Parts: sequence; structure tokens; C-alpha cells
Amino acid sequence: LGALRALQEAQLRVPDDIAIVGYDDLPPAVQANPQLTTIRQPIEQTGFLAVATLVKILSGEPPESHEIVLPVELVVRASCGAVRMNAVAASAQKANYQANV
Repeated sequence: LGALRALQEAQLRVPDDIAIVGYDDLPPAVQANPQLTTIRQPIEQTGFLAVATLVKILSGEPPESHEIVLPVELVVRASCGAVRMNAVAASAQKANYQANV
């Protein structure tokens, strides 16, 4: 969101002059103007796996050396230059995020 603000302060129009994508899909991404396209990651699953690994280590088990790949999701919004939502759909999405926070 800071990059979006900096681009706007530099008089660059997002997405007309430059497209921007964020990461984590935080609630402010929907409230930004334009709404920020983001990569959503499975935060709960990431936390669960991290805690499970820590519990094993604290129990004296040697840490496993392996790669864990979790799925991510591209959440397309206006900042990447995709087709813009109509005002009603955008308002509904904002209301849904606010209700779930």
C-alpha cells in the first residue's frame, strides 16, 4: 500500500501508467483506490505448520529438512489494469471484507 501511495504522490496513475500487485491480501487492499490486486496466501495453514514444526523441535525431535509448498491465489482487482468492477460490485466487496474483519 505504501508503494501505491508513493506512485500516486509521484503523479503516476495506477493502473493507467503502471500496474501494481501486492502480497498477503490484507483488508486495506480492498479499501485502496484503486483496489489492490494481491497474492493471497493460506495464513492459517502456514501458522499451523510453523507451530507444529516448533513443537517437534522443542520436544527434542530433529528438524526435518524438506520443502513445504502451500497454494496461493491471485486476487485480481483494479490496480493491475484488469477490467474494472462496476461500483455496485466494488461496494459489495468492501462491505463483505468489513463484515468479516
